[in-house]
Amino acid sequence: MSDPGTPSQGQEVFHGDLIAVRVETVTSPDGHARRYEIVEHPDAVAIVALRTDSAGGVPLVALVRQPRPAVERDTWELPAGLVRADERAEPQRAAARELREETSYTARTWRQLAREYPSPGFSTEAITIFLATDLDMDESPSRDPDILAVEWLPFGQALERARSGQIEDGKTLLGLTLAANTVGGAMPADPTNMPFPRHDPPAPGARDGELHLETMLMEEFNYAGISAYQAYEDRARMFNLYLLLMGVLASGLGALYQLGGGLQAFTPPLTFGLLFIAGSLGIIFFVQLIRLRQAHRDSLITMNLIKAHYIKMFAPQYENLQNVFNWRLETIPSDERVGSITFLISFAVAFLDSLCLGAAVFFGYTILFVSGGLQKIDSASLTTGLLAAAIALVLAAIVQIIIYRRILSKRRNQERLMRAEERVAQVRRLDNA
Repeated sequence: MSDPGTPSQGQEVFHGDLIAVRVETVTSPDGHARRYEIVEHPDAVAIVALRTDSAGGVPLVALVRQPRPAVERDTWELPAGLVRADERAEPQRAAARELREETSYTARTWRQLAREYPSPGFSTEAITIFLATDLDMDESPSRDPDILAVEWLPFGQALERARSGQIEDGKTLLGLTLAANTVGGAMPADPTNMPFPRHDPPAPGARDGELHLETMLMEEFNYAGISAYQAYEDRARMFNLYLLLMGVLASGLGALYQLGGGLQAFTPPLTFGLLFIAGSLGIIFFVQLIRLRQAHRDSLITMNLIKAHYIKMFAPQYENLQNVFNWRLETIPSDERVGSITFLISFAVAFLDSLCLGAAVFFGYTILFVSGGLQKIDSASLTTGLLAAAIALVLAAIVQIIIYRRILSKRRNQERLMRAEERVAQVRRLDNA
């Protein structure tokens, strides 16, 4: 950026109790002179003061009503005030004083959100905005007489007022917006924007001292959502991998029988081995597919537990809030219906691996009990071998049906849902105690 010009010595044209006005003439590089009227104004502070409603656990923010003759009306604003001369080096002292004077509260935890110039075109004023939490009531009777009223408003409603234009004060709009998007769990829950975005990781070697309940809930909700998505992705990958392995097996068997020749004597044992391996792998894939479905269900339960927590927390503010959410704990199906994707994928794998195991038993029977191999098998031996293969196929299918029903049983799923609902009920009882 080029040099804007060289200012002349400012001339003070007005000096009042709060402001002073000076006039400066700035000469630009091309020789043109511009006249600036500059208002000397003390710096100020504004405070986003947050406390939790003891009855419902709702985060509340302090707003104060003040007369503003310049705009000819009263305005609702954050607690704020001017920085005194002895507070210039420590604006937080001014913030603590203003919070106490305007709301009768003190704060144990302070955090600077921003330092901004509200009107840099003509004013020297800078406003430092703080987030104040862990509040305590100050019993001292002193109170700023200019404050007409103090209101502790649910944070979500304060944001809604800001977005709808009911709040027009600039520092209040900025402070509420910064608090809603602040890092970590230093900010209590906002019903219009949760869970909050992840904060940047601490620098190497540094410690993150902002682990709060809302942060942990946010991370668990995000982790559960990622886990649910990953379970679906892994299920698709495993099914595709199994089909690929079956294709490779079929190609290998075809090549084995086409080669013949000197390998003819080893064809039945190799066929038995390949079929047995394919059947055994199928059972492993079958079990893992079912466990992935159960992991997806557990992730859904976790997400809906956290959702139930927030619905309970913000229900006093929003009538019939629970009706907005179509997916709830009580809407999670308690069993896997016939014809579902999980059912179709699982039993496709079960059918293929049972078929492989049945064929493996048939080839094993011919190896052990038929002299001369398949070329010299008689009708009785063929019938016996096919019967053994059929029994193995049915047994493998029955075992997998039992596994499926055991892991994804309606009773077990109902018990999981009941335990989840009981945890929500316990939290409600504790809140009401």
